[in-house]
Amino acid sequence: MPRSYLAGDRAEILRKLHDLGLFIFSGREPGTDVAAYLAHSSRDRFTSVASTGWHRSSFVLPDRVVQAPGVKEERYLLMNRPPVPAPRGTLNTWRTEVALRCRGNSRLQFAVSTSLASCLLQLAHMESGGQHFVGGSSLGKTSAAQVAVSPWGANLQQWRATDNGLEGIAARHSGIGLVIDEIGQSDPRMVGGAAYMLANGRGKGRANRDGSDRQAHEWHLLFLSTGETTLAEHMATGGVKVKTGQEIRLVNVEADAGVGMGLFENIHDDGTPARFANALQEAAAANNGTAGPAFVEYVVANRAKCVKYITTMRDRFLDMADVRDADGQVQRVAHRFALIATAGEIATRAKITGWDENEALQAALTCFDSWRRSWTPSGSREEERAVERVRAFVQQQAARFDPFDEGDIEWATRTRDRAGFIRRTGDAVEYLVFPNVFDTEVCTGLRASDVRRVLAERGLIRQSGGKNTVTLKPASMPKKDRFVVIRDAILDSHDDAAAEGAPDA
Repeated sequence: MPRSYLAGDRAEILRKLHDLGLFIFSGREPGTDVAAYLAHSSRDRFTSVASTGWHRSSFVLPDRVVQAPGVKEERYLLMNRPPVPAPRGTLNTWRTEVALRCRGNSRLQFAVSTSLASCLLQLAHMESGGQHFVGGSSLGKTSAAQVAVSPWGANLQQWRATDNGLEGIAARHSGIGLVIDEIGQSDPRMVGGAAYMLANGRGKGRANRDGSDRQAHEWHLLFLSTGETTLAEHMATGGVKVKTGQEIRLVNVEADAGVGMGLFENIHDDGTPARFANALQEAAAANNGTAGPAFVEYVVANRAKCVKYITTMRDRFLDMADVRDADGQVQRVAHRFALIATAGEIATRAKITGWDENEALQAALTCFDSWRRSWTPSGSREEERAVERVRAFVQQQAARFDPFDEGDIEWATRTRDRAGFIRRTGDAVEYLVFPNVFDTEVCTGLRASDVRRVLAERGLIRQSGGKNTVTLKPASMPKKDRFVVIRDAILDSHDDAAAEGAPDA
């Protein structure tokens, strides 16, 4: 604890020592003997740290500090140290019983690689983020989760925790991976904020009792999540709309590998997927807590080589995934999956997993393809939402459009709360929307200028003189007015539009 506590309220000293289990008996004023003892105790200096992970050239684990070879000793004390279960089995038994069973299973190898990849985040100067295995029950998601926590011997965490609880959990798992099970147990109104928080790597700012700022929790995590629904689907049950930033920070990977065995593609010699899942969970429970520290030791001892390899693997992954010209959102996720692939390949080089070269890379590419297929054809979720919003307005508010060419209709029969006009030219139909209606109603929650730009780029609105509005005179109006003219192509279904540009299977 900071030595400044000796000059202040000694109750703070006693409070911390009592919390850690020290029994103190004194006939004098509480804390006097303890404070005197501490004031004259060892002068050895340590640097206190609030989270696990990289600190200068060393890596702080929950139970020890891994020092870089040839570097002056760096002494760290981990504050609020979590309980550290003793490792079970050996690295060799983990490799044989767990890692080798993952071979031929893209989701399992991806889960292991994700668990190890948090160690590389700071070296790659990348942000945190989550991967979410989504699918129905009995697919094998729990087995994948148990495999993912086995390198570190950590406990499987639950989404049911509060935001404050997740902050502490994230800080205790910084740099060493985190697996959170069953998103459906979380509050749908709060889980979006929790996803933001975990991926942003920083907790809420708070004040100490004296009003001064308390240092917020910070962490570096590539975490794995599971659930029967996506983040967007779960939030919708609470009446909350998901934001694109949340979906980028927690990306969906279909748990079903598509070969009729749920999450698995290769059950080796276990007969049925259920038997394989049970055997895998038993093996993960009996052999854990060895692979993660071994991975850290290898990376710390070979830091410069690993940093160089991160760049090499990133470029290779981006080329193989064909995302060089993709939207920024797609590239952002691709960089994360590339780092996960890199972690798996480094573990292969370190002889931790027993996998062949490129197995982890191929597993990450397979999972990335799963995410990309569920994303939008353009690659930008905001653009698709803009089109969907305009499409929905035209479909739902069709009764608010008066005929463009019928000037002699009785005023009493005209539309109340008119949004604009509808004009038919041959087989084509256009919807003329008043600009103020377009900006305030159609684009609620979106930037109207961005929506117009997206529609113009896709040829879904008419332009005139470089502007996204057109001056026209409906028959029932005394003079010309400006309109956002939406083409009926907006009503083409999203799936049909995507299918037209999709390659044959």
